[in-house]
Amino acid sequence: MSIVGVWWGRWTNTYPQETAEDFQELISMVDKGELNIIPNNIYELENASTALENFLTRKNIGKTVINI
Repeated sequence: MSIVGVWWGRWTNTYPQETAEDFQELISMVDKGELNIIPNNIYELENASTALENFLTRKNIGKTVINI
């Protein structure tokens, strides 16, 4: 399953109850091992500025993690 191009900010503001329900369902799926979220971009804390720059310029694809 892939979710692409979600206008998350608008959705959460327009449908807050549905958003809360969606998050509960996602958390449940992760807890049951039904959904495995694999970060595509992993940065160490000393490279956080690069991570943020890549995020702001839309160079990152997928989830990004900054290890602290």
